[in-house]
Amino acid sequence: MKPLVRLERATEQARTGADWLPHLADLAALIEETEHRGSHGQRAAVLAAYACKALIAYGNVDTARELAESALRLRRVTRWTSFRLRYNRACAILHQGDIEGGRAELADVVKDCQDRFGPAHQLTNAIRAALYDFGGAPILEERFYRAVLAERLAAHGPEHADTFRARLGLAAAMNRLGHHGEAEAECRDILVGLQRIGEDAAATSRVKTTLGNVLHFAGRFAEAERELRDAIDTAGRWRLPYTLNALGCVLIDLRQPHLAEAALRGALVGSEHVYGPTADMSYVIRISLAWAVLEQDRAAEAVDVLRDVVPSMVARNPSDVLTLFARLSLARMREDLEEMRDVVRTYVEVLGKDDVATLDAQFKFGHALGHSEEAAAILAAVVEARTRILPPGHPDIDRARARLEHIRTP
Repeated sequence: MKPLVRLERATEQARTGADWLPHLADLAALIEETEHRGSHGQRAAVLAAYACKALIAYGNVDTARELAESALRLRRVTRWTSFRLRYNRACAILHQGDIEGGRAELADVVKDCQDRFGPAHQLTNAIRAALYDFGGAPILEERFYRAVLAERLAAHGPEHADTFRARLGLAAAMNRLGHHGEAEAECRDILVGLQRIGEDAAATSRVKTTLGNVLHFAGRFAEAERELRDAIDTAGRWRLPYTLNALGCVLIDLRQPHLAEAALRGALVGSEHVYGPTADMSYVIRISLAWAVLEQDRAAEAVDVLRDVVPSMVARNPSDVLTLFARLSLARMREDLEEMRDVVRTYVEVLGKDDVATLDAQFKFGHALGHSEEAAAILAAVVEARTRILPPGHPDIDRARARLEHIRTP
């Protein structure tokens, strides 16, 4: 069997980065051989495009970029496939931290795709969306949305819907970086601006959802609940699962797991309908739902909610923050302390010891350890770090301190 046919058959079912890893050496060799021969360029390029997409989601962006660049040297490749490879290369460049270079590459691809297929073509629209929307490391998100905002201000001025959307993306990034006060002020100013220019209720709902998340991160749970309930009333079907999930997470922190479960089950139905059962949003909601169920002392049911989710997420991207949280959650529900220990160690390696998500993972691990010297040491470190990092009076500080005092009480 020819190497190309063998590789095509071997990768027919490959969907995740983990699926592609065993075939990367063969694929690289095939591309090199195809480049020299000048035949079968299109078939090899299609394989490379699929692999690049999976590898970027997996977090293996360096390999994805190298693969895209080598495949772009092939001859007899269709415009469609070439645009996909250039798009993948641009996405890899963004995740490598070159925001300006990645956006410039995307802009070039959008122009060429628009000239070839038209401005309303699905591929043109998909690439254009990536030029203005990015999800990655928070520090990269902030830089990305600052670049987009500068571009929008120059093109449209401050009183334009696109400018306000860029500001909202920046506010969400600032929130993830812990700048809650700045993010809140930005959200409230955006709301006033949207009303001033007469934007519809769906746009306002999106801002209120972001504001609810900001208030939640800042520890102002009751205020967050109010904003999110307001947002639900006017959220469209694509946005509603996200908003319901945010509300469910707030209700868990408000110690109302029954209400949280109801909101999250509604969110899951909506997400699986509009995005699909294996979409990231559906997985996010399942993790939240598992915690709501666990808070009602139904650990076995919580395990069932997550049992099939975690392996799939690990295959997609093992070092992603959401994957780590899914692993931590399932380990907690199974009372698997060694798995929790390993996940916490990975949190520190990936995010750093003072990251809010790392501290949350350490708190959960310390809580699961029960009355022990190790638990006391972990929780003492969490109390110190949260007191230093979080806003004064944040409920997470009080919870960590209360748990530490409980453990230290004979």
